[in-house]
Amino acid sequence: MRVLLLSNQGLMGGGEVMLLHVARSLQELGHEPVVVAPSHQPELLSSAHRAGHLVAGIRSRGRADYLLALRRWARRQSPTLLWANGFLPATATSGLSNRVVHLHQVPARHLQPLVPAALHRATAVIAPSQWVADRVPGAEVLANWTQDLSTHTEGPVPRPIETPIRVGFLGRMTLDKGIHDLVAAANAAQSAAPQIDLQLHIGGETRFGDRNEERTVSAVFAASHVPIVQDGWVSPADFLSTIDLLVVPSNWGEAFGLVAAEALSARVPVIVSDDGALPEVVGADHSYIVRAGDVDDLARALVRFTDERKQGAIVDHIDASRRRWEELFSPQAGRTRLEALLSRIEGAV
Repeated sequence: MRVLLLSNQGLMGGGEVMLLHVARSLQELGHEPVVVAPSHQPELLSSAHRAGHLVAGIRSRGRADYLLALRRWARRQSPTLLWANGFLPATATSGLSNRVVHLHQVPARHLQPLVPAALHRATAVIAPSQWVADRVPGAEVLANWTQDLSTHTEGPVPRPIETPIRVGFLGRMTLDKGIHDLVAAANAAQSAAPQIDLQLHIGGETRFGDRNEERTVSAVFAASHVPIVQDGWVSPADFLSTIDLLVVPSNWGEAFGLVAAEALSARVPVIVSDDGALPEVVGADHSYIVRAGDVDDLARALVRFTDERKQGAIVDHIDASRRRWEELFSPQAGRTRLEALLSRIEGAV
């Protein structure tokens, strides 16, 4: 089956990472995916081409222009299936038949009036988590999956306890991702327990943020007493191999939390906030779930982690997390779910 994967944008974000995962799984299942993205943002098109996928660039000068051009282009195609990977392509293809709408987050409040049109006549509406599906009419869950990022078969190789604990943050450095809360919590933890030695490692940029937010984040970094190492835009595999602990302190309504699932895969301990679908990813019995936006709660979790690390008490936690990834978020698990969805869709198109 030929599947046109219509991207939400041309820059690489979480939704675009998943689009490439879907494309790879489609190929493995014997289908023909084509990645469709705007020409004014060629990053996704380049990544898809390097991965060996067919691509189609939509000539555009901006987001609004891409929406209109994508609709004109899609109406001229005769694919077996349109896969609208985000709210923009869902809106652009409103009313067209043989269409999957794949939403990677809950549509923003100002977009809510457009939701009925975006979902009109969709063969299926899918979401990455139950948290999102509960907030989108008629949606069903197709959980995200990740590559296998583990470089160890029996858990990470421990570093000497005396060295600084490298606490990682991976993603866009914006306030909704909680980067400021992590810096504040790390400083509070080290003040409350001077015997611990923390070092923050930041993988990411203020991508998709504005200049005011960038200035705020820079000021937070400058005021930190805990050392901060900024690694810039780095691959999850490379980044996770260099840290002792990942923290995902989001506070905006996290639709899935791909980086948390990647940490489960890489056998890296992870602290998550109770924001959105993050508890759904790590599991309700996960050892390190803190209240979103609560700096003191996160600081206590950092201190507890350092204590449990010294005692060697995190090995079972890491093994359980890896088993959860294998069962729910591995490529095999994702491919199985995708195959079941496509089998049902093929009977309806």
